[in-house]
Amino acid sequence: MEIFNFSENYLEHAADLFTKSYMKARENLNILPIKYEDKNTILTLLQDFYKEYIGVVAVENGEVIGYLTGLPISDFKGSQRGIYCPEWSHAVMYKDRPFVYQELYKEASNMWIQNGCLNHAITIMAHDDEAMNIWFWNGFGLHVVDAVRDLNILPGNFNNDIEIRKFKKEDIEEVVHLYLEYKTYMASSPIYLPLIQVENAEDINQWLENPDNNLWLGLSNGNIIAIMEVSYKQSNDAQILSDDDTVSIGVTYTSENDRGQGITKALLQKVMEEALLKGYKRCAVVFESQNVSGRNFWLKYFKPACYSVVRKVDDRIWNNM
Repeated sequence: MEIFNFSENYLEHAADLFTKSYMKARENLNILPIKYEDKNTILTLLQDFYKEYIGVVAVENGEVIGYLTGLPISDFKGSQRGIYCPEWSHAVMYKDRPFVYQELYKEASNMWIQNGCLNHAITIMAHDDEAMNIWFWNGFGLHVVDAVRDLNILPGNFNNDIEIRKFKKEDIEEVVHLYLEYKTYMASSPIYLPLIQVENAEDINQWLENPDNNLWLGLSNGNIIAIMEVSYKQSNDAQILSDDDTVSIGVTYTSENDRGQGITKALLQKVMEEALLKGYKRCAVVFESQNVSGRNFWLKYFKPACYSVVRKVDDRIWNNM
């Protein structure tokens, strides 16, 4: 087996490898969009981005058996430069996948470090336990989960005392306060996402100017106690969850003193009812694995589609190079 720098010559081979891997993912989770089984869809992604990515391919007897590429990003997962590998930017189809992935990462990570990228993140399709284990043994830990579900009614009872409705302009002051609560919560233990910027009234109103964005509210006794962002046609989800039949859930938060009343469940049900009426087929969400209350809720109703794992290389390695 030989390792070469990723180039235009390998685009079609890479697209073929990923689509084969994706077909296995859909065997385990058939609610995933079928369009990513089309090699040309993945080929277009690779063609659009490969010049910006840094990576390698594995070749044996003239056949491409694996590839791994990543996008360099400034201030990624901290104040240092990093690399991100989305789920479509890597694949290995070979009898000894651990060995091939190991060799790919050995060569690619050296290139990434030379490029100043110390923080490495990779998204893995959830069906691939073998790949998860490979990255675990390379020092990676779970950070983000992309999950999906159908639009069928949620099981169990609903809290009928909670009012669920969409945002109105006069709600802005209360909503801004909830966004601050949300960001403060996400910066707390054990999540520790730094509170860098908090959405203000202008940010929220500007986001809502897009007709594909909605903000749903949960109210108790006339007070807004919960928010749920919803986006049609666009999302921050994994690529394999991004298509015209998927509605995506963004920031979701319930005031700490009002949790445990089924408010988020009621919001989710209302969102899915509207999405179903609009002709959508699935609902997606992305959440931090360290967000315990969020994780417990989403995994109750959604199935993981992708896991994103992260490794932070000690910056003192520069002293040895």
